[in-house]
Formats: sequence, C-alpha cells, structure tokens
Amino acid sequence: MKTTLGIASAALAAGAVLAIAPAGVASADPELNGTYTLTVDGTQATTNQFALSNPTIDTTQWVIAPCGAGCATVTVPDQPSGGGDLKLVNGRWELTKEISMMNCTPGQPDVTVVTSLDALTLQGTEVNTNHCLDNVITSPATLAPA
Repeated sequence: MKTTLGIASAALAAGAVLAIAPAGVASADPELNGTYTLTVDGTQATTNQFALSNPTIDTTQWVIAPCGAGCATVTVPDQPSGGGDLKLVNGRWELTKEISMMNCTPGQPDVTVVTSLDALTLQGTEVNTNHCLDNVITSPATLAPA
C-alpha cells in the first residue's frame, strides 16, 4: 500500500511540475507595450579609456509597441531618430543604434549604442562604443513603465 501511494504521489508531483513548466516558458517571452522610462546611470559607468567628464543619470521616455514575436518598436517623442526596434535575443531585449557624426571611418558608424535589458527584470546595460576614439563606456540601465 505504501509503495502504491508513494508511486501515485510521485506521479502527481511530476504531473504538477509538467503543468507548471509551460507557463514558465510562456512568461519568458514578455511583450512590451506602452510608455516606459529608460534610466541610464552614467554616474556608475565603467570605461576602457576615457571616462565621462560630467556623468549624469539620464532618463528618456520610450513609447513601445509590439511589432511581432520577439520584436518591439521604440519611438522617442523628443528625438525622432532616437528609436528603433528592440529584439528579444537569448532572454534579453536589445536595441542597437549606429550614429555617424564625425565620419572618422567612411562607411562605418562613428558610435554604436547597444541597450540590453533582461526580459523579465528590464535591468541591464547601455554600451556606448566610440569607434573613432576606440572608447567603450558601459552604464547600468533600467526600463520601467511610466
């Protein structure tokens, strides 16, 4: 009798784990939709060469709309060219912006900014790579509903 109850209990426990597993997988593919605030803390930035001369904590309003599975389009009301598409890659929302201002290397961006946020916590980093100066600045970043 004990063996039968033990097997039945184990089977029920295994069934409960299997029933919960799909929900965990589904929650790993969150959707971003609405108005958010991106906070980038330059006061906590690290760099490979040149530090920021006057580091600040910058906030930017992002308006985000889904654009398909694993995709969300970001628009920045104050900066028409400041948006782009967030892509869900390995459990992280990633947005890459390439900027050419000085044209130090023809055909290549002068600056690449990559915002990478954990899909569940929306905590991560913003990495600003200046290709002209060979300088990389990495700052903590957080995205929160506004």
